[in-house]
Amino acid sequence: MSFIFGFLMVAVNVAVCLKNINKGLLLYLVLAFTFPHTHLGGYIISYEILAFVPVFAIFLFKTKKFYFSTVHILMYLYLMLLLISTVISVNLYNTGVLWIFLLATFRFVLALFMLTQLMKNYKDALEKILLAVIGINLCLVLVQMIFPQSVTLFYNLYFRESTAALRVYLEMGFLPRATGSFDSPNNLSVISLLAFAYFYAQLLAANYKKTVIFGCVAALICGILTLTKTFVLGVPLVVIAGLIFKILFSAKRRIVINTKKVFTFTAVMTLIAAIGYVTIQIAIEKGFGIIWYLQFLTKPLEAFVTRHDLQEGSLVAAKEVIYNNLLIGVGKTQPLGEFLGDSLYVVLLHNTGILGAILFITTITLLAFKAFSNKSLPALMVLFALLLGGFAMPTFISLTGAMVVAYVAVQPLKISKTFTRPDRVANNIQNQKMLIPSTGNTGVRGGGS
Repeated sequence: MSFIFGFLMVAVNVAVCLKNINKGLLLYLVLAFTFPHTHLGGYIISYEILAFVPVFAIFLFKTKKFYFSTVHILMYLYLMLLLISTVISVNLYNTGVLWIFLLATFRFVLALFMLTQLMKNYKDALEKILLAVIGINLCLVLVQMIFPQSVTLFYNLYFRESTAALRVYLEMGFLPRATGSFDSPNNLSVISLLAFAYFYAQLLAANYKKTVIFGCVAALICGILTLTKTFVLGVPLVVIAGLIFKILFSAKRRIVINTKKVFTFTAVMTLIAAIGYVTIQIAIEKGFGIIWYLQFLTKPLEAFVTRHDLQEGSLVAAKEVIYNNLLIGVGKTQPLGEFLGDSLYVVLLHNTGILGAILFITTITLLAFKAFSNKSLPALMVLFALLLGGFAMPTFISLTGAMVVAYVAVQPLKISKTFTRPDRVANNIQNQKMLIPSTGNTGVRGGGS
């Protein structure tokens, strides 16, 4: 897209931020996931990068009170570790630095700080973002599936040099898989899985608003048409995990079965499943290779063969680098020109080694504990979906990861009430009575001495 339209949209976003910073940040996130890339000279710039500096600057200017938590400290420590491992690797292997990706990590930390304030001040922020993003992508996906020859249009709008999917589809002359407003089916599958997990959690909480049902259906359609193992295997895991978490949250209470709620939930989930089935049948009739992906439901472990095979797969070189730099990794360098793009967990070990893995596990544990203590099913489900998406791409150190982490991080930490023995309760009541002054006749006369 012409740089004129890109900068015009940035100007609009800035104007909204100046008027209302929360609405401005919401607009920035929606556009970062959906707006076409800007072509400036020989460079292709995403809206996320194009608008980040002015939006962040206005955020600092407009925000009077900042929310800061342990999660932010852990992410700052991760950034410092990444910088140290990068410097050591450059001197040890005499290799170049992937500066763009190093700056992306720095931008992630700043975005996390900014989005945490948004999630703290605007309780429905995540729902509004997911509804807008998945709604726009549903329209784009339907266009792509009805007119697969529209590949040239989507190549011009969303292609980036860092991913080859749209270039391959352009050479094929059609779109065999849905990409929506992204440059790869994997990106759309991850955001679809996140949206499905969030809206499914709302349904489990007996929230049957039309927007919630629409979000769940739209996410299911978009995810199915990406034809990815991430979504095909992720949805059943999300559904089962949601039911388990719901039971765990109700374990300490007497479970009262509400027939009406059970019937409503069953009816809604049946409708959603039926729409998913129809989507699959239409995809089969149109000749899309969805059957190949559905077979992994019966043999899920084979899904790791193409991406995570450390013997013959694309990660052999990455495995060697990880083993030779196990403690702190090699940062944003690639000493052997190794391939990394398929897995969050491989990237994590490659870049920051065991120390980075410890920081990551600590962060996830803290976030999960917050979600559990608050009994926030949506927070727990989007965190679970983010981790599932990590098997397909580096979801954590990204704008998607910052959005999810910020949402879970602002959940209040609620500690369950401790049990007090009855005899101590009685003693406390007696002690309180002794401290209350008597208003009756104490035998002491008023007046002077």
